[in-house]
Amino acid sequence: MKFSKKLLFVILIFLLSNLVCFALPEKPLALSVSLGTSAVAYGDEQIKEYKSVLFEQDSTRFVLNSEVCAMLFLDDYVAINLGGIAGFDWMKNTQADMFLVKYDIFAGLRIYPFLHGLNFGIDYICGSYTNFLKVNSAEKLEENSDLTSQTINSEWSNGFRLIVEYNFLQEDWKYTPAIGCYWQNMPRNNGYDNSFSVYIKFVAR
Repeated sequence: MKFSKKLLFVILIFLLSNLVCFALPEKPLALSVSLGTSAVAYGDEQIKEYKSVLFEQDSTRFVLNSEVCAMLFLDDYVAINLGGIAGFDWMKNTQADMFLVKYDIFAGLRIYPFLHGLNFGIDYICGSYTNFLKVNSAEKLEENSDLTSQTINSEWSNGFRLIVEYNFLQEDWKYTPAIGCYWQNMPRNNGYDNSFSVYIKFVAR
């Protein structure tokens, strides 16, 4: 007798959906907003060239990340997350200004391993960035004719991030602050961006 793979798939989806429904706690939904900063190592050769030539000295840099996330708690210790990230990286000196805007969406899993508010997570991320470059130095333009003022849009790519976070109020909480950090790896054009970020977060459940 042949066993239908489609039938098995339908049965598994039915069992999983029922398991999720019965496992949901009394307050299954939460919303979080976070703000932080990052140390970013860009893999794109063009951005690395900009940094080495235009921002090699006497430069200031400001990096800001913001995130909005919705969470569905399957039980008190496991949650599914869905959200978006906006990142801003501004490099500036007398030679040039570079303002890079990153925008990502993500879905992932958070696990609270019975250690109060400590939790771990992994996310799948899809995103892109827009790079606004303004060159002010005529001397640098003569030496590097390719370095002109321009706006560059990256192709959409996908990557992942690993997260460690601590919520200060874990039991019977409605609102809680949290702190966390993550490492994010994203392929960008001809390289890989690696970001290490620290942030503060406000969670409402």
